[in-house]
Order: sequence, then C-alpha cells, then structure tokens
Amino acid sequence: MLGETYECVREDLGFKFVAEKVSHHPAVMACHAHSDAFELYQDSQIKTKFWGKSMEFVPISVVHIKLGGCGDHYTYTKPSTLVRGIITGNRSVELQGEVDIINHTTGEVATISFKKGGFFGGVSTQVECRLYSAEPNGERTCVRTLWGDWTEKLYPEHDPYSPIWEANPPPADYKEYYGFDEFAMSLNEITPDIEP
Repeated sequence: MLGETYECVREDLGFKFVAEKVSHHPAVMACHAHSDAFELYQDSQIKTKFWGKSMEFVPISVVHIKLGGCGDHYTYTKPSTLVRGIITGNRSVELQGEVDIINHTTGEVATISFKKGGFFGGVSTQVECRLYSAEPNGERTCVRTLWGDWTEKLYPEHDPYSPIWEANPPPADYKEYYGFDEFAMSLNEITPDIEP
C-alpha cells in the first residue's frame, strides 16, 4: 500500500533499516539503512517484460553505499533478472547484463558481466569482474580480473584454487523455508519482546 513502511532495527547486528512504498503507479519503494560502518540508500523501480514462459525484471534505479571507515561512496545499478519456468517446467533465476560499481571518492570502477545462459544450455550463474584503477588523465586501466559463479565463489584470474569470496552454505532446512538464508529466517522468529 502507498505509504506503507517496514522497519528492521537490529541492535545485536548494529544496524537500522527502513523502507517505504513511495509511489503506486509506477510502483516505487525507497529504503535507507545505516550503522557505524556504512550507510545504504536506494529507490527500487522495476520494468517488467513477459516473454511467454519467462519474465524479465529490469531495475532502473541506483544503489548508494557509503563506507564509514574510509569515506568511500559507491554507486551501482542492479542487473536484469530473468525468471524462467513461470508457467511450466522448473523455475530458475538468472542475472544478465553488466553492472558498473563506481567509487566516486577514488574514481575506481569494477565492471561485472553476468554471462547469459544458452537457449538450450540452461541457466548460467557465471560472472566475470574487471577492476579498473583511476588514472590522473581520466583513463582507466584494468588492474585485476575475477571470475567465478555468483552463487558460489569468485577467483582471481590466474588462481582457480584460492577463492577471494565464497557464499555461505544454506541452512540444513532451507528448502522448508522457501530457500531463505539464516538472516531471512530470523525475520520470522517470534522473540520474547514481541511475543505478547
């Protein structure tokens, strides 16, 4: 509903989050989160495309993240999300396109390319990241390349045995809870302060 808000205050984790539906047509949500370490804010606008057996969600908003310790200010847009098997078949989610993460404080940029799955090849979760330095003349130089799988691990280009990022394994009973991770499951817990 227009004007409806959601608030999550997690003193145990040291952050506060609030979201509000600010427009109904088109549907737009806005949110703000902060802690001692970061500040995050964004609006969430999405265009949809129906392709018969699948649906594509194209975000048209920008995410802002400010880090407290170093003062860096990052922005990025989200990739398109293709949901297949809406009517029949196995449902799957695939991210597509390119995303630029820009550090407005230093001028550095990371370009993330989400690899598209083939028509018959199924879903792709492969990703390639190119990290660019900011040069004084305004040009950018690729200083590092990462590759991997956005659902599992990211590796430096020349070292397939030492991941620099690895997804946490799902909880043992995640299938009983719609594929939620532990944090999402905790949002549904009845705690003593709200039990009455």
